[in-house]
Amino acid sequence: MPISKKTILYITQLFPFPPDSGGRIKSLNTIQTLSKKFNIILICFEKNKPPKQSLQKLKKYTKQIKVFELPEIDQEPKKNIRKLLKSYLKLQPYYACQFYSIKAEKYIKKTIDSKNPEIIHIDHVNMAQYLPDVKKQKWILEEHNMEYKLSWDKFINFSEIKKTKIYLFVEFILTYLFERRFLKKFDHIFSISNYDKQMIEDKFKISKVSTQQLVYSNTKTRNKLQNKNINEILFIGDITWTPNKVAVSWFIEKILPIILKSKPTTILNIVGKIENDFVDLYKIHKNVNFFGFQKDIKKYMNRAVLFILPFKVGGGIRVKSLTAFAHSVPIVTTNIGIQGIDGENYRDYLIANEAKEFATACLLLIKNRKIRITIGKNGEKYLLRNHSTLNNSEFLKEYIKITQ
Repeated sequence: MPISKKTILYITQLFPFPPDSGGRIKSLNTIQTLSKKFNIILICFEKNKPPKQSLQKLKKYTKQIKVFELPEIDQEPKKNIRKLLKSYLKLQPYYACQFYSIKAEKYIKKTIDSKNPEIIHIDHVNMAQYLPDVKKQKWILEEHNMEYKLSWDKFINFSEIKKTKIYLFVEFILTYLFERRFLKKFDHIFSISNYDKQMIEDKFKISKVSTQQLVYSNTKTRNKLQNKNINEILFIGDITWTPNKVAVSWFIEKILPIILKSKPTTILNIVGKIENDFVDLYKIHKNVNFFGFQKDIKKYMNRAVLFILPFKVGGGIRVKSLTAFAHSVPIVTTNIGIQGIDGENYRDYLIANEAKEFATACLLLIKNRKIRITIGKNGEKYLLRNHSTLNNSEFLKEYIKITQ
């Protein structure tokens, strides 16, 4: 007689389809992997109702799906002062409260009472606000970012405007307290990288932590450069997200001018969702091209001599790095840009944290084809070693053992 599957109540802040961002890719991969041995009840949030096709895709891996529409997701706090004040009166960070819904809270409680899941799986720590008051299940956290660290980096690097600085500092304090309060409640935490694992263990004194590497398929689509006379540098990302915006601005204003003095035909191609105001700011720059969101990025990857991650702020693992590895495109990055990747500088990528140093690294790859190809291939080898689908089997084995 077959053993019945245990049920997981899987709560995530993102509807995990289509897999068009690091968070969605990771969540979808986890759901697909766990569905082999568990029944999954999925509860998630989205600005707008997902299309039927996307819901059908997920129904293959879940027994039940509930999506709560929250139009204010990712809304800047200055545009939602009421919710900001409400969150601070509750001594909770805004990043958590913007995902709070009374309807969701009631639905989750009802689902726990009626379905009696053996496991509650929290995807992104801000979803921990929906944990029940009484613990009767195994509680698992799938960590995507150390949010308190991200909040601190924003406070240090972002706007000098006094009101913004005050908000960022308060958000940092409340985020740290929020994470300290909830992290210790979980039976086990799966961190996104060894870097984050170490941070959780050291900062919060938690021992039940293991690394769940983000699985990313190797596309094997790298072709020869289409135009050998033009050096195309590539950045891919949502430019409505402040860390991406700051990264691109720093590169255009401080780094690209240094590169152009030596290689005036260099072009920066920016692919991703973008605000009109940002385009207007740099559209006069003839060496910068904006392409907006693209479903197929292969042609941009194939034309790129290098991929940049000029980040000042960030957390977890940027899926951009894995995208570059998958296409054998060499990376120039800051320490934060490659955070969570356990590769080696000058072998798998080039690290540079100052503008002049960053420009020098870019020029090295532009001018030296042999080094460019070697680092690109080494990046692809790193991806195969550390982020292949083979990791899913090990993760599933460990998950079953932990939740027995």
